[in-house]
Amino acid sequence: MGSRWALAWVFVCVFVALSACTPGTAGTAGSQLPPTQIFESVKPAVVLVEAAQSVNWSVPEPSIDQSKAGQLNERLLAMVRAGTVAPNQDALRRATAQLITDDPGSWFSLAGSRYRRTDTVYLVGSGFFVTEDGYLLTNAHVVQASQEDVKRLLVGGVTQGTAEQAFVQSVRDGLAQGLQTQVTDQQASKLARWLSGVYVSDVQVESVRPTYRIAFGSHSPKEIEIQGLPVRVVAQGSPVPGKDVAVLKADAGLHVALPLAAQPPGQGAGLEVVGYPCGCQTAEDVGPDKTLVPTLTQGSVQGELPMPSGWLATGTDARMEHGNSGGPALDRSGSVVGLATFRGGGSQTYNFVLPIAVTREFTKQAHVRPARGTLGERYTRAVSEYRQQHYRAALALFQQVAKLDAHNPYVAGYVDSSNRAIAAGRDRTPPPTPDYLRWLLAYWPYALIGFWALGAVVAAVALRPRLFGRSPTGR
Repeated sequence: MGSRWALAWVFVCVFVALSACTPGTAGTAGSQLPPTQIFESVKPAVVLVEAAQSVNWSVPEPSIDQSKAGQLNERLLAMVRAGTVAPNQDALRRATAQLITDDPGSWFSLAGSRYRRTDTVYLVGSGFFVTEDGYLLTNAHVVQASQEDVKRLLVGGVTQGTAEQAFVQSVRDGLAQGLQTQVTDQQASKLARWLSGVYVSDVQVESVRPTYRIAFGSHSPKEIEIQGLPVRVVAQGSPVPGKDVAVLKADAGLHVALPLAAQPPGQGAGLEVVGYPCGCQTAEDVGPDKTLVPTLTQGSVQGELPMPSGWLATGTDARMEHGNSGGPALDRSGSVVGLATFRGGGSQTYNFVLPIAVTREFTKQAHVRPARGTLGERYTRAVSEYRQQHYRAALALFQQVAKLDAHNPYVAGYVDSSNRAIAAGRDRTPPPTPDYLRWLLAYWPYALIGFWALGAVVAAVALRPRLFGRSPTGR
């Protein structure tokens, strides 16, 4: 009896010990990773998204009609009679410039012809791949601007921000040429402000032709338009307060994709936001030549905000700016929990993330099944090996990724750095695992089940006399 109990106890101990030794996988969902490792692992999957919208538009072309010209002449004549203006052409022209710029609305008519032009409006945001064959997510407002947004961007692109000085100069040149006199800075600025207001109040958008492109690494909007990879919109919601999601498709090559979190993060959970902020206060400040670079900001979950369309926005104190829209918000294991979507305003002190659960309606509509794929897993493993100074192991993985992902702007640098580290004798790659151990690790779950079953049988045999009493023979 004692020997049977001892045998059963041995099998139980072996089973527990073997269970405790089941190998884990570095970087699996749920494991906590350093922010820098998350950033390096996800960067190839996070892209600049540009909607370049070619817009035909028009604004009123102010003019002075005959009636107003007559009134202006009468005012000038009265000033000459009063002795406030000298009776010569130069003085009259200077006085005309002063009268017009002091109160443009009293002299200019807006009922005549319109000034027409074609310009490109750049909407720039972030996005990320959710399948290695080219499907990605971003915000709807990154690819779909409202009429009011387009108008504001058009007028702002001509009269505000970096264009303001050029606009004032063009107003000065036009007025000086028309009146054949010098125009002061103050006069030009006054007339430019009035014209800007006229344009804002009566800009007409006649047609819009959008094209969509993405870029990897650091680029300006103008560079994306020339060098970017074309994408198309395959499913789309509506901008906030709607379900602010768009699904895009790139038809060229394979790409590193990100894993999506199975569960939403809890209150206080850490968040990492990755994207291409412009470092500007308004979208109008994103000029066509401004280079945008990927960045990571850190924060945590700070409650939820109910939205009118029935979803809950996740609040966070992680910094977000114009350009972050559509980029991934990740948990500390590197899985995507949502899209950076809008900044808090008024009494709201936090920024807000659209939960990944909201995107599933649109990936389903587009017949897309988000999956990280082997390419993303391989790249993440390569970064992990590199950070552990396993340069030889990392090099083999990076070279595999480079053959499959032609658009990855980071992998070549890793290949070069790994080669230099190996040449310098800094490689710490452990020796290869023996074949029998690789086999054991590969089939470990099945072996574990076998040990469990065997342990259960032995324990049952050992316990049988205790459970059923003595045999009929009394032995």
